Amino acid sequence: MSLEFHVQLLIKHPTDEKPTIVGLPCLGNAEIRKELAPYMTKDDRGCIPSQGEFPFSPGQDAYQVVKSMRDRHRNRVQELGDELELIYFWGKRDMSNWDSLYEEYVNLNDYVELLNNSLYAADSVVDNDNVSCRIVWC
Repeated sequence: MSLEFHVQLLIKHPTDEKPTIVGLPCLGNAEIRKELAPYMTKDDRGCIPSQGEFPFSPGQDAYQVVKSMRDRHRNRVQELGDELELIYFWGKRDMSNWDSLYEEYVNLNDYVELLNNSLYAADSVVDNDNVSCRIVWC
């Protein structure tokens, strides 16, 4: 079963019981599921339900998991950038693995930006009582 994880902003309206939901791009399914699984509630059989949510704000478990993922990947992007620089500019490495390193660099850099945007969204609404943030899976 493939679960996708999304960060959402919930905006309360004084005249409406249902909040407006602003969805952010999907955070994926494989790695984030593995990272969040210990925090997800399980059913009677010990299985993760097909849908659920976490609060997503500084200090919350889901926020800390995403922040840790972002930091880990950001460090890897830096390492890859250094390696690519050694290959391209200084000729100190074999160029045969350039394509795979560059592809990993670009993909991880894009993912770090996605994680950054999600964290920024959560950080930006902390002091606003009318807006909250959550991470949902389905």
